[in-house]
Amino acid sequence: MITEDEYLTAARLGDLHIINEYIDHNRDIFVKDYFNKNSLMLAAEYGHTDVVNRLWEVFYLDHII
Repeated sequence: MITEDEYLTAARLGDLHIINEYIDHNRDIFVKDYFNKNSLMLAAEYGHTDVVNRLWEVFYLDHII
């Protein structure tokens, strides 16, 4: 199972495979790092648009449903 730290690192590095696996296991997508940044913030900060798009989709759907 992917840890929260691995998930946040994947967002920082743009590893969409790890991000999707974490999401598919219904883990807490709103977890934050030491600096209070979540995965969406990290992916955006490092310019990983594919990860940003995927996370935005999940964050958005989580708030609508």
